[in-house]
Amino acid sequence: NLTEERHEFDKRQQQKKEEDVKQQAKAEENKKKCIDAQGQLRLYTDSPRLTVPDGAGGIVFVDDDARQRKIAYANKAIATYCK
Repeated sequence: NLTEERHEFDKRQQQKKEEDVKQQAKAEENKKKCIDAQGQLRLYTDSPRLTVPDGAGGIVFVDDDARQRKIAYANKAIATYCK
């Protein structure tokens, strides 16, 4: 039946549009995460004496181990989101 075929076609077109919108939103989210990760990497590699809030209103220096972990995490995020 021509009407049923048309209905199925319209349904597939709508599903494709919805999927395209989802893919575009995911791509935009990944781009934002990529930019954030690149900024974090730059922050941890360019700042030799980095300080962070300690949660009690003060600041503490980031030690080398924590800095290396943050760099590794940023590199992993870049590998994941910057494609």
